[in-house]
Amino acid sequence: HHEQAVYSVSPHPTEMELLECYIRDMSSQFGVTVADPHDRWEWGKRKQLEHLRIQLQQAGAFDAGMTSEMLDQLFSVYAHNGHALLTYKPPSLPEHLVQSLHATMLIASDQPEGDMYQDAMGWQAIIPSICIQPIAGDHYTMVTDEYRSQELARAILELLVATQTSEPGYLPAPSLSLIHI
Repeated sequence: HHEQAVYSVSPHPTEMELLECYIRDMSSQFGVTVADPHDRWEWGKRKQLEHLRIQLQQAGAFDAGMTSEMLDQLFSVYAHNGHALLTYKPPSLPEHLVQSLHATMLIASDQPEGDMYQDAMGWQAIIPSICIQPIAGDHYTMVTDEYRSQELARAILELLVATQTSEPGYLPAPSLSLIHI
């Protein structure tokens, strides 16, 4: 239930909604169950991040050198990225470009059922011919697990090679690779 809630924030998320996602993502990334005191929602951002830091250090996910300020900086980047992901609306493209554009999107295959990543995250509205290529793993293991990251690297290399041609002066149809990690 928690995993699916990570992605069920409003289109214009508040800092507290993003903080909840961040806490769940950090817990998931490091395989740690963060204790959730009954009154945590009354705490401010600073106290919640401090609680998260202590829990992750006790579990061995962070070393003693990780400070609350460092975790706050990481959250700031996470919040900006989350806000951009949820609020960005790409401009419409001319119809002739849309019809000739081909794209491949790499996605993690191990997502919770009903997750927003099971489709092309809205890209199919812009590029109807988008192809989704699953990569083994979840959001974190596809880049941290040695085998899965090699599979991701192979897929990226294949897409790069596929966009190249040996014919001088030949311009293939526009191609785009969307890599969601």
